[in-house]
Amino acid sequence: MTAAPPRSAPPGLRGRRTPENGAADIVLGLAWETWADINRREFAFSGDRLFAHLYSSERVDRLMLVDAWRSMVIRLARRMLGGGGSLPFPTDGETSHLTPMRLRRDDSTDPERIIADYRRYDEEVARTARDRGLREPVLIATNPFHAAAAAETGRWRTGVFYCWDDFAAHPAFSRWQPALLDCYQRISRGGMPVVAVTEAIIRRIDPRGPALVLPNGVEPAEWTSPGPVPPWYAALPRPLLLYIGALGPRLDLPALEAMAEANPSGSVVLIGPCSDPEYLAPLVQHRNIHVRGQHPRAAVVAMTAAADVCLMPHVSSALTEAMSPLKLFEYLAAGRPVVATDLGPVRALRDAGYFGDAVHLARDPAQFVDQVARLLDEPAGPEAADFVARNSWARRFDELFSFVLDGPA
Repeated sequence: MTAAPPRSAPPGLRGRRTPENGAADIVLGLAWETWADINRREFAFSGDRLFAHLYSSERVDRLMLVDAWRSMVIRLARRMLGGGGSLPFPTDGETSHLTPMRLRRDDSTDPERIIADYRRYDEEVARTARDRGLREPVLIATNPFHAAAAAETGRWRTGVFYCWDDFAAHPAFSRWQPALLDCYQRISRGGMPVVAVTEAIIRRIDPRGPALVLPNGVEPAEWTSPGPVPPWYAALPRPLLLYIGALGPRLDLPALEAMAEANPSGSVVLIGPCSDPEYLAPLVQHRNIHVRGQHPRAAVVAMTAAADVCLMPHVSSALTEAMSPLKLFEYLAAGRPVVATDLGPVRALRDAGYFGDAVHLARDPAQFVDQVARLLDEPAGPEAADFVARNSWARRFDELFSFVLDGPA
C-alpha cells in the first residue's frame, strides 16, 4: 500500500524521520492541550518539543499524536460561529492525529468518575492506534489522569508518564487536587515508569516502577542567530533586566520592585501570559517596570539574547519547588548572566553541573539587587554554544527513549 504524501510540516518541525531497523511505534498523549495549542505557542513547551523530536527521530516508526479530551458541543458552537480553524496536521502513512471527543468540556472532580472517563479515553486511543497499523505501540502519557488509567488497563507494550509540573500543587488545578493525588497513587501502584523534570515530582508520585529525572532543555536552532528585537524593546533605557514566563502569583513582587528602585535609569521587563492582573497591580506604580504580555517566539528569543541580565524571581511554594524552570535553560542558551531565587530545583541543577557558575542565587530582594549590580559590573555570561550542545532537547529525549525502550541504565 502506498502511503499518502505528507502535508507540509509546520515551522516548529524539522525534517520527517527515516526509521531505523527496530524503530518503535509511539503514541504521544497530550496533557491538557491539542495540536492547535502546540502551534499557537510555537512549539515552546516541553511536550511540544517532545512531539517535534518524535516526528524526526529515527527511533520512531509510526507515530500518533493524541489531543486531550475535547467537547463536541464547544467544537460545534465554534464551527457555527466560523471559528475552530488551525494549522493542518502533517498526516502521512506513518504520522497521524486523533482528537477524542465527549460532551462535557471539563474533567469531573470526582476521582472515580475521572478514572472511568480516562479508561474510555485510553480504550479509544488504543483501538485507533491498532486500526491505524501501529504494532505494539509504546504510550507516552503526559496527562496524569490518562497515565493512571493506562497503568491499570495493560493495553500497551509499555508506557511512561512524562511530567513537567507537579499538577497537584498548581493553582490552576486546585479543584482537581484530590483526584490528581489519587492518580499519582494509581500510577505508583500500577508500576508505570515515570520521567519527571525534578526529583520533587518523583518523590510526590513515589513510583514503584522505574523513574528518571530529566530536566528541560533547549532547541539549538533557535539560539544560533537571534533576530531583531521589537522596536519598543530597543528603545528602553539600559540596563535591561528581563523576566520571561508566566506573569502571576509565582512572581516575587518585592524582588522586582527592589531591582527597579535600585536601577532607576534602567528597565525591568516582564514578558509572558498574564494569569492574574490584580496580583501584578502593585508594579504599575514603577515607571521603569514594563509588563508587556505575550510575544511571538522569535521576539522572545531576540529579547532574551539582548538583555543585560535575565531574572527568575519566584516565590517559594510547592509548585516552584517542583519545577525545572525552562526559562533558565533558555537564558543560558542566549549567553546571558542570570539571577534566580534560591530554590531546591535550581540548586540541584547547579550542583549537578547543568548550569556551572552561570546562575547566581538570591534568597531575598536585597540579594537580588546585589547580584544584579555585580553582574552589571562584570557582564560576561556563560559560553552559550557549549551550554546549548550539552542541554539540547535532542539529548534529553534520546535519554528518555533509552529509558522507555531499553530500560533504566
